[in-house]
Amino acid sequence: MSEVGRNKAFDRAVDLVVHADDLTNQWTGRLIAVQTSLVVAEAALLVWKGDQSGAIVAALAVLIGLTAIVSLFAVTRIIVREHDTGHGYIGMVKRTEGQAPYLFRDLRG
Repeated sequence: MSEVGRNKAFDRAVDLVVHADDLTNQWTGRLIAVQTSLVVAEAALLVWKGDQSGAIVAALAVLIGLTAIVSLFAVTRIIVREHDTGHGYIGMVKRTEGQAPYLFRDLRG
């Protein structure tokens, strides 16, 4: 591979690593927002003193809890997939730069 092609491939691979990391951060933010809103809903439901029967409140509490668990596993799988994709892009960087790319060298010594 020519030096120009190699530099372009390296730049593209680094851009892909950064983009994958940005996507992971976005999904983590979404996960935090969803889980926080479900906790607020659960807390509001538990302190609510309505005229409804306890069975309805308990059913809603279980539904909110199950929603929190399902969304946690779903978004966690997405985040793991994005990490795996980023790992693949780091492999691309290693293939274009060799086994010790400058980007990942230890700068202390």
